[in-house]
Amino acid sequence: DAVARCTVCGLKNHVAEKCRYKNYRCNKCHNKGHLKKMCELKVNSIGVESSPASVEEEAHGSHDCEECRLFNLRCVNNDPILLSIGIEGSYFKMELDSGSSTSV
Repeated sequence: DAVARCTVCGLKNHVAEKCRYKNYRCNKCHNKGHLKKMCELKVNSIGVESSPASVEEEAHGSHDCEECRLFNLRCVNNDPILLSIGIEGSYFKMELDSGSSTSV
């Protein structure tokens, strides 16, 4: 006799109607009725996805502000991006720092 997984939190020990998180708002799609780990919203086209969280962390440690979210980006190529920069007629190879607000 297989136990169905709760569609609200993903655990197997209860049904969605009895889930204590059924009135929580999803941190991914912002709809009420499920936790982020059970959200069916697709990951965006560049492959950014939210960091994994346990049911307890997600329900109790969540924030509503966009600035509080932590994202992971997986990149297969770790080679530096080099640019040829011209300064007063001389060209220099420089590594691009895409995380910096200013490059010198």
